[in-house]
Amino acid sequence: VSTFCQQEHNDQNESSFSNVEMDHTRNGFLSALALLFSGTCTHRQIEPIHEEMLSCLGIDVHDSDGWLKSTERTNPAVGICGIVTRKYQDVRGRGTEGLLESLSKKLNDYNVIIREMENFIWMRRVGNHLEQHFSRLRADALADWEQKTDITTAINIATKKRLTLLVRELKDKLDSIGSRVSYSSVKMAKERHLGSKAIKGALESLANRRLHRLKESSTKNTLSLINEWALSEESTAKIETKYLSEAITEVERNVRRDDRIRADGGAHLFASSMSPVIMGRKRSAGQSR
Repeated sequence: VSTFCQQEHNDQNESSFSNVEMDHTRNGFLSALALLFSGTCTHRQIEPIHEEMLSCLGIDVHDSDGWLKSTERTNPAVGICGIVTRKYQDVRGRGTEGLLESLSKKLNDYNVIIREMENFIWMRRVGNHLEQHFSRLRADALADWEQKTDITTAINIATKKRLTLLVRELKDKLDSIGSRVSYSSVKMAKERHLGSKAIKGALESLANRRLHRLKESSTKNTLSLINEWALSEESTAKIETKYLSEAITEVERNVRRDDRIRADGGAHLFASSMSPVIMGRKRSAGQSR
């Protein structure tokens, strides 16, 4: 297991983890654990005398639990822990690629919807800016027309009062305004402003209708994505539970009280041999009392 983990660590240093398939990593780790649990020797064949010595000490070197077996059960006394564990491992990754592809497609569709929503939001803003622009032009045209009218009225009054110098100054101001300011220009600015308001209303109406439809589509897309993900997780969990239950049952069937390999390092052998002695001493002590 340590060798396998070190090898995977070196692979990650050479390339990013995204290039290492999850199934390959899981299967490799599971194979290393199966080799560890089997208790077999991998580098060289064990000598018969050593095999007998290890067997006498309660150490199983024949993979009695079947961690390394690749065929179905032929002997009821031999386990198939490796087969049922690999079946569970295969189930874990089943359908993941298809689910990710489907979710990726739905996310891409959702991204398209969001971009379309942004486009119609900008359409509404364009209508607002268009109306504001022509509103300012209308206000400027009206202000210039009022200024020209005021200057003309002031010239008439100054002429009646024979204020020659003032009349000359007012005419210079009137000439600076020029012929670009007239009642026709004010009327044209008003018509343009009213036209821009109509365009703004049409754009807002169109944008609101499309935004409403896109909001509904985005909501349905999101619910569909969540629903598909949830259903997939539920289905996968049921299948995983079934295979995991089979794997646990098989492991529990092989891991018995009289197993020769236990996690306590063989202390159970000493405890088993010393139990009768300890119980006899307790009985003797009780009788003497």
